[in-house]
Amino acid sequence: LCSYFKLYTVPIQLNQCACVLPPHTLGKDILKQIKENTRAMAGELAVVGLMNVQYTVKDGKLFVLEVTPRASRTIPFVSKATGIPFARMATKVMLGRSLAELGLTQETIPDHVASLITVGFLHKEKSRVIMIATNFGNNLNW
Repeated sequence: LCSYFKLYTVPIQLNQCACVLPPHTLGKDILKQIKENTRAMAGELAVVGLMNVQYTVKDGKLFVLEVTPRASRTIPFVSKATGIPFARMATKVMLGRSLAELGLTQETIPDHVASLITVGFLHKEKSRVIMIATNFGNNLNW
């Protein structure tokens, strides 16, 4: 579960965003709702493999923006941040292996903060940077 947010620092249309693992601005109640809703949607959609869900929180209320049964651009980042090759694991699940057989029975929360910063103009991505630090403040202080 990553916290993904847009960064608008200049008055022109830029594609700037940051993805942070673990999420640092979401409360325990919202995180619980996200996990429950995600599991329920995966079950209803009969997803085998990876699923991308985009949520937003407004005035303390959780909204689903999009659900797609596929990998997203954040999967390589999450894999690097946690040390788990999620795309490879998802492929094995799609071929019939269980999560238990693969040792994926618990949520993995790293003991560090990882951030993925993407900067580009409109829909043309220019650069991506992954940063890892002991806390969120140090992570973005570059």
